[in-house]
Amino acid sequence: MERKLKLENTKRVYEYWWGSIARIFIEIYDDSPNECVFTHLWVDEGLRNKGYGKQILSEAELIAKEKGCAIAFLKVEHNSWMHVWYLRCGYTSYRDRDEDGIWLYKAL
Repeated sequence: MERKLKLENTKRVYEYWWGSIARIFIEIYDDSPNECVFTHLWVDEGLRNKGYGKQILSEAELIAKEKGCAIAFLKVEHNSWMHVWYLRCGYTSYRDRDEDGIWLYKAL
């Protein structure tokens, strides 16, 4: 019997923890190995506004670059504080807003 399902995009997901302070995921898809998507950036609520988010994001950018990525993408809620924060971190709006948010990118 011929299989009808075919895996189109496989991805590697790297989950980085900074102790109990912060976490970020880096996703790299096999069909675009020079691009990555950052997801699940989280900083412990009691430690926010102390620069940890910026530090883990900067480190994730370096790791992604070491893994061969030249550009990073991420998605946030349009006009949220996170949207503004990523813009301050050097990200640029990539696509128009949709019902799920807005895509941003940054050359690594």
